[in-house]
Amino acid sequence: MLTARHRFLALCSIAGIVLLASLGPAHAQGVTVSQSTASVSADCAGGDAVIQGSRNSITLHNSCRSVTVNGSGNSITVDLQAGGSITLNGAGNTLSYRPVGGPQGASVADNGNGNTIARQGGAQPGTTTIIGGTSGPGSLTVHGGNGDTVQIGPGGTTAIPGAGTTGGVVQIGPGGMAAAAGAAAGAAATLAAPAGPATGPQLVFSGDGQNRDAACAGERVYVTGDNGHFTLRGGCAGLAIQGDRNTAQVELAPGAPIAITGDNSVVYVVLTTPGADPTLIVSGSNSHAIRVNHLGEVSGVEIPAAVRQGSLAPQAGAPVAGAAIGVLTPQAALATARGETVVQLQRNLGAVQTPQGTQVRLPGDVLFDFDKDTLRPDSQRSLAELSVLIARDHPRGLQIVGYTDSFGTPQYNLDLSDRRARNVERWLLDYGRVQTAALDVRGRGASNPIAPNVLTDGGDNPAGRQANRRVEVLLEQ
Repeated sequence: MLTARHRFLALCSIAGIVLLASLGPAHAQGVTVSQSTASVSADCAGGDAVIQGSRNSITLHNSCRSVTVNGSGNSITVDLQAGGSITLNGAGNTLSYRPVGGPQGASVADNGNGNTIARQGGAQPGTTTIIGGTSGPGSLTVHGGNGDTVQIGPGGTTAIPGAGTTGGVVQIGPGGMAAAAGAAAGAAATLAAPAGPATGPQLVFSGDGQNRDAACAGERVYVTGDNGHFTLRGGCAGLAIQGDRNTAQVELAPGAPIAITGDNSVVYVVLTTPGADPTLIVSGSNSHAIRVNHLGEVSGVEIPAAVRQGSLAPQAGAPVAGAAIGVLTPQAALATARGETVVQLQRNLGAVQTPQGTQVRLPGDVLFDFDKDTLRPDSQRSLAELSVLIARDHPRGLQIVGYTDSFGTPQYNLDLSDRRARNVERWLLDYGRVQTAALDVRGRGASNPIAPNVLTDGGDNPAGRQANRRVEVLLEQ
C-alpha cells in the first residue's frame, strides 16, 4: 500500500516536479523541474534544485543549497543558502536570489550565454561569477553588491552594472572582455590586462593619442588610452576600449563582442559577413557603436547596447544617421535601402540563388528577442532591404517560413515560428508595400535544422540553436 508520502512524490513526478529525496529522514530534499512553459512554485527543503525545462516562471522556497539550470529562457526566483552555488548551463535565463542564513553571496558558474543574475538583500560581498566555462564562451550580466569577485573565462563577455564591483576584483581570462560600470572604479584597472596564457591571437594598443591602421583578422583588440583613432581591418574577433574620446573604424565578425568603458567614444562597425550585430556593452556617457556599410562611413544605424550605464544623449556634433543617432524608422530604412543596387542588397542580406529562386535567410536573433515574436527595432534595416529586393526582383511568388531551435514542445515551437513568419509578412505588406501574385506564410517549428541543436556528446550547442532560429524567405522565379 502506498503511504501518503509516496502518493505525494508520485503526484509531484506526474506534474514534472521531482523531489530529490531519500525516504529516510537524514537527507535533505531537493527539487527538479522538468516541464517547460509553466509556472512552478516548489520547496527545496534545504536540498539541491535542478531546472531541466525551458521558458518557465519558477519560485524556489526554503533555502536551496544549490541551483543548476540546464534549460533556457527561464525566470527564476530562489531562496539560497548563504554561500550556496548556482550553475547556469542554458541560455537566456534570469535568476534572482536572496541569501538565507547569512550575508555571503553565491558562487555562480555560467557556462551558457545571455544569462542574467541578480542578488537581492543589499550590498553584501561574496559573489563569485565565472563566465565562459569548459563548454565555451558565455555572456552574463551581473547585478550584485560591493566587493564582488568576477572571473571572466576564455572568450567570455560580461557587464557589471552599478556598484557591482566596487572594492572587488575583476579577472579576465584569455580572450575575455568586460565593461565595468557606475561606481565600479575599484575593479576597472584590471580590465585591460588579460590573465593567463592567451588561447588566441590578440592585439593590445596602450597610450593616449594613438593613430593606428592594423589588420586584426581573428584577433581580439584591446585599447587603453584617450583620444585615439583606429582603423581595424579583416574581421576582428572582438574589441575592448577603455578610455575617453576614442574613434574606431572596425571590420568585425558577426556577433563579436564590443566593450566600451569611457565617455564620448564611437565605434563604426562593418560586418565582414551578414549576421548578428555585435554584443555591445557600454559604461560611460555618449559612447556608441554604429553599424555602417563600409570603412570610412560615419552615417548608419546605432547598435543597441545589451547593457548601458551612463547618459544616452549623443555627443554634440557626433556623426549621426538622419537627425540623430538611433534606430532607423521603417520609412528611413526604406529610403536608405532604395539607394542600394540589387547586388548590394543581395550581399547585405546574404541572398543565395537556388533552382527555385532567390533565398534570403534572416537570423531570428536579429529579428526577435529570445522567445518573442515581436520584431526588434533594429530589424528595420534587414526588412527594408528585403522589401526593396522583392520590388526589384518581381518574383512570381513569395514563401516566408519561420523556424525555431529544438527547445520547447513541438506545438509551442510550431506556434512561435508561425507568429514570427506572419509578423515578417505584416511588415513587408504594411511598410514595404510588397506585391506578389502568390504568398505562402507558415511556421515549421524545429524541423529542417541547418545546424545541430546538441553536440555529439549530448551537450547543448548554443551556436547551433542560434543558427536554427531563423525566418527564410524565397523569392520564387
